[in-house]
Amino acid sequence: MKKQPKVAILIVTYNSDLKLLRGCLDSLKKVTDYNNYKVIISDNGSTNGSNEMIKKDYKWVDLIENNANIYFAGGCNSAIKYSLKKYDPDYYFLLNDDIIIIDKNWLSEVVKTAESDPKIGLVGTNPIYEDGISQNVGGYFKGPLITLDKEATGLVEFDHITAFFLASRKVIKKVGLFDEIFTPYLLDETDYCMRVKKAGFKLVSRTDIKIVHYKGVTINRDAELKRNYVRLKNDIIFSLINMKLHYGIIRVLFYLPLVTFLKKKNEKGNVTIKNAKFKDNFLKNIVILMKGYWYMLSHLKLIYKKRLDRKIKIKIWY
Repeated sequence: MKKQPKVAILIVTYNSDLKLLRGCLDSLKKVTDYNNYKVIISDNGSTNGSNEMIKKDYKWVDLIENNANIYFAGGCNSAIKYSLKKYDPDYYFLLNDDIIIIDKNWLSEVVKTAESDPKIGLVGTNPIYEDGISQNVGGYFKGPLITLDKEATGLVEFDHITAFFLASRKVIKKVGLFDEIFTPYLLDETDYCMRVKKAGFKLVSRTDIKIVHYKGVTINRDAELKRNYVRLKNDIIFSLINMKLHYGIIRVLFYLPLVTFLKKKNEKGNVTIKNAKFKDNFLKNIVILMKGYWYMLSHLKLIYKKRLDRKIKIKIWY
């Protein structure tokens, strides 16, 4: 009988909701019908007792205690490097701490998909709300737009996939780590997807593999105005280093001002004019837009260097 490929399941934490973290780890252990995996938690300096809880109640988990909050990309990178050195796994699965595993075959099925085609680099899943509605399964880069698809079924190839994905060892060796310019969160995974695609790999989603995700629990701890700025800043960086220049400029000057002032009426709905409304604090959001453009102007040299680097090399390592 063929040995199961080794999978490192990577989770980044920072003062996690203890109830949600327990739900995540308990469901992983009790539901997952796959034996050859190891869970690695990369903690970014939590002070709420979560590390003590892991050490006491979840001794089967490897805990990395980073000395400071190195944010999501940094936490992922810390876990990848640790896993590579200690376990050298065949695959890495990126997971959040605010999820519940409900399908016992989830891990065996994503590994099966990855093993079916050597060109597949990433395999995504289908994060759902508690009521079963899909959050999104992937999307495409269309000119200056980054589309999201909630309706696709079956095995689908995308340009970018959801945050909960399986990455092969080949991807890690060729593409490397997450780019830590995307701090503290947002668009780091989308950037990684684009680099993986540029490296010649296929990105697919198993839309039938559903994982309950309590979306926004982590980033919603930050005030809305801070989230708006982080989203704007990171989108400016992403657009100008990854997109064709004219598409990047269109996105930064015309599309991003719209999303700075507008949001969805129904978070579970699609992005449409009918489902849009103005955000609160209109004047403060003008300040955020100006602050985002100032970041762009004051970091043009760095952005230009990143753009040139992407044309020359794909791999990032720290």
